[in-house]
Amino acid sequence: MLRPARSAATLLLAAGAASVFAQPATQPAPASDADARIAFYQARIGGPGTYPAYARLGAAYLQKARETGRASYLDQAERYLQRSLDLLRNQEALRWLAAVQLEQHRFRQALSHAQEAVAAWPADLEAQGVLFDVQLALGELDQATAVAERMLAGAPSFASLTRKAALQSVRGDPTGAAEAMAQACADAEARSLPAETRAWCQVRLGAYQVASCQGAAAERAYNRAIEVFPGYCQAIEHLAELRAAQQRTAEAIALYNQLLSEHPNPGYRLALAEQLESIERGGAEAERALAQALDELRRSAAQGSLSELRALALLLLEDDQTVAEGLRWAQTDWDNRGDALAADTLAWAYYKSGRLSEAKALIERAMRAGGTEPLVLLHAAYIHRRLGDFSQARELLERALACPLQLSPAARAAAEALRAELERP
Repeated sequence: MLRPARSAATLLLAAGAASVFAQPATQPAPASDADARIAFYQARIGGPGTYPAYARLGAAYLQKARETGRASYLDQAERYLQRSLDLLRNQEALRWLAAVQLEQHRFRQALSHAQEAVAAWPADLEAQGVLFDVQLALGELDQATAVAERMLAGAPSFASLTRKAALQSVRGDPTGAAEAMAQACADAEARSLPAETRAWCQVRLGAYQVASCQGAAAERAYNRAIEVFPGYCQAIEHLAELRAAQQRTAEAIALYNQLLSEHPNPGYRLALAEQLESIERGGAEAERALAQALDELRRSAAQGSLSELRALALLLLEDDQTVAEGLRWAQTDWDNRGDALAADTLAWAYYKSGRLSEAKALIERAMRAGGTEPLVLLHAAYIHRRLGDFSQARELLERALACPLQLSPAARAAAEALRAELERP
């Protein structure tokens, strides 16, 4: 099965601004965990003058969503942030609302709010960082690069270094990305940022180290994240991916079951199904997990969620009977995003639909936009093989296999099968 690797997904008035904007007031410092902040600000909301409390309550619910992986907290965050804006159009609520919409993959709305937040307070690195994240997700690499350069013009900070790492990664330099993220993590530790933030930083560091084929270093980073924030779902998920890539299947299955016991996420279930398929006892259990994951992904998409469309499309494209449905969701994902991964998903859908010239054009666009992930390169190799360009297919395939830790076992098996086919006279 050519399924995508899970990735954890992402990402957080000056003088002369229009008078409708209010400058964020100095924030009190209750306990750093999200529950304490929720209780603190819940007790302070009410009339029009409490718009800052509504904004910070929304931000606390966003933090709660990141800590738990539960999307329902994003809905609560949005509600309180919108209430803050209803009371007074303020930069702080705009910045956090953009961050919430980014998490929900509502990128166009997030872009508008992030741009407004930056225009209201250009010196706010947090707002600039959210704008960078949204532009990167939309495939607007030039605009995102310009924002990152502005952020990096000042003293290095957690906000600027994490964006430098993301930019290095998109440019195909995972080693440089890991170096920048290590600096960001050191800054987070030095400033005692919230535990989830420091754990997230370690997870991203580990992901860049995996992309550099530094498996042992990545494992240390993931374990450090769990030490900093026990039970952190993003760290456990990435550790499970690493165990799967290392073919330590029993450990990967145990970790995915641990995740599913607390977070009934279809992405986790899909990954579990793949692991179950790889062992003898898979059989019916694997099929049940796969069918349940597909049902959950379809239901989520039908309800308007945009966050799992790539996973849904790629899963549907594995079955000839559901290719047309997969193409439809891939097109929806492309219309919403426009980044390298969305281009890859739609290119693969075109390939599975027999639309080879469109597949070639779009997969090349994906690679130009920074699509250097092994699954993207593997898709490109398949497309070039079908078009009869065997030399290019071999080159792309070898690049895809350069670091096996980045491929799921099923994708690696598919890559090895394609290599054997291309080596036949």
